[in-house]
Amino acid sequence: MPHGISLWNADDTLAMRNDLAFNIHKGVGIETYQPGISYKEQIESWEKFDFFDFDNQEQKDDFFKSIKDSRKDLKGSMTVETPKFYNGTYWQATYKRLDDGGVFTIFSDITELKKREEELNKTISELDIAREKANAANQTKSQFLANMSHELRTPLNAIIGLTEMLKEDAADDGLDDFEEPLDRVFNAGKHLLTLINDVLDLSKIEAGRVELYNETFELKQILDDVVKTSSTLASKNENQLVLEYNADIDFVTADQTRLKQVVLNLISNACKFTEKGKVTVSVDKIPQDGGDLISIDVSDTGIGMSQEQMAKLFNSFVQADSSTTRKYGGTGLGLVISKQLAFLMGGDVVVNSELGNGTTFTATFLADFIGASETLKNLSAQPSSLIENVVSLENSLGKTVLIIDDDPTVSELMKRQLIKENYKVVIAPNGKEGIRLARDLKPDVITLDILMPEMDGWSVLRTLKADPEVSDIPVIMASILDEKNKGFSLGAADFLSKPVQKEYLMKSIRNLIGDKENLKICLIEDDDSLRFTMREILEKQNVKIIEAENGKIGMSILQNEEIKPDLILLDLMMPVMNGFEFLKTIRETELGTIPILVLTGADLSEEEKKFLSGETLKILEKSDDTFSTIVKEVGNVLKASSNKGES
Repeated sequence: MPHGISLWNADDTLAMRNDLAFNIHKGVGIETYQPGISYKEQIESWEKFDFFDFDNQEQKDDFFKSIKDSRKDLKGSMTVETPKFYNGTYWQATYKRLDDGGVFTIFSDITELKKREEELNKTISELDIAREKANAANQTKSQFLANMSHELRTPLNAIIGLTEMLKEDAADDGLDDFEEPLDRVFNAGKHLLTLINDVLDLSKIEAGRVELYNETFELKQILDDVVKTSSTLASKNENQLVLEYNADIDFVTADQTRLKQVVLNLISNACKFTEKGKVTVSVDKIPQDGGDLISIDVSDTGIGMSQEQMAKLFNSFVQADSSTTRKYGGTGLGLVISKQLAFLMGGDVVVNSELGNGTTFTATFLADFIGASETLKNLSAQPSSLIENVVSLENSLGKTVLIIDDDPTVSELMKRQLIKENYKVVIAPNGKEGIRLARDLKPDVITLDILMPEMDGWSVLRTLKADPEVSDIPVIMASILDEKNKGFSLGAADFLSKPVQKEYLMKSIRNLIGDKENLKICLIEDDDSLRFTMREILEKQNVKIIEAENGKIGMSILQNEEIKPDLILLDLMMPVMNGFEFLKTIRETELGTIPILVLTGADLSEEEKKFLSGETLKILEKSDDTFSTIVKEVGNVLKASSNKGES
């Protein structure tokens, strides 16, 4: 037999063994392995003749102690792998206690199995090392993308900004000959920025760095904004752009920014390949198990595509064919990115087209990516009785305060305090109902909880500020925050991506500090060209500019008591002290109340965006002893609003 076999009597003496068992022992010089030898003598022979190959004495001592103890305690059967034998082989031993007290032993050679196991472990180890290297390379790539994002967009900001400034000067001075070349430079810069953004987006998707920031928002409002933004694209080829929104869809929960990007890409594509035609954006809901899908069709009356051309569409850097690229330009990345983003949002992008008869792209995404609770679904399904369920109207002669908070205890405590001050109080138990009540009742001030399920305070705030009907209502954020999160939330009031467009810059400044005269703004930016551009833009608006090339110099300037700006414009990526370090530092000083508008060319993570989130009048920490503070703040806001109205 190809196994070593031995039989031991009840007194632990060897009764029989086969030739293989004897030859194994004989190979190392143990001639005494014969019937009649005791188990104790066998163990002593193993120790004396170095029958096993141990790494050290401690391992040897532990093994022999173990086999002595296990022999005494053996009941039933036991299988173990022995240490490596003197000749380099490995064996598996099975011991069986017999009914008469004896022991039957069988040894099986497992050397080949051990070799394969060692090879497998070596392969696994090599794969682990390769994976670590790949992860390190991926992190390096991610950092490279973030740096490239900043490095490419910053000089583009100077090109676009300075060209726009020169265009305005040329128009003011009547230099018509200069306007057309400057228009070319300006448009080329914008086009280059679009291409850079596409390449960076594709790289992020391939690196798995795209993070979805899902929030609840009104779909129609977002699509209205996208169509309005795309109107210039449509007019370029004399196209008519129409939004058909007939579906019964109110709020959706998805990544608002990525959804805009997908729809903009599809509209841009349709406008590019259609001349003097019509581009239609239509919306529908597709019920399905696991969550309804929102379907957005972008149809055009353009050149259309053949089956062969459609087959190439969703490949990176590929358009329908080479003649398309020559005639219409572009990188061929827009549709690839759109499809990947839609897939991440639980949907897809598909195409239906006929050569010469136009094209329809259909983008789908989950209507509720997170999943709403049944309670909120039931509330949403009964809008007619909703106000009766959530509104408490008391002391109706006072001004109205809307409390948006999911904690009924907190809401009631705030309500009692406000009623004592003769305010009329309205309570909304979640963000959706808060938005609806704000629009229906037009309260004088809103207190808004940050940490709410499904639709958090920041999402509610963005929706309110985007609606002209309620955007002017003052909002006070009130939430239970730990000190770290509170410090983060007291970060920037707003942020703009580079290249900064003049109209967005001025709009954001006006949103933060109003149409105040004799404005004083501190500009903290390390790029000389950008500082020059920003200074030129702002000084034309009669704004006084204080400049600093990094956060440390900015802090030194601001600590001068005579210099207290109305607003700080802050770059994020700077030497010595960057924007994040500056934000942490200034919030620990008396200067922490100054609104900060962040300028960034970097690709921000969701954590960084949360750090920079703001847009509120004030953030208050909720606790039992601060409800009076909230009431006082409500009074101050209403008083300020009244004074503003009188002036």
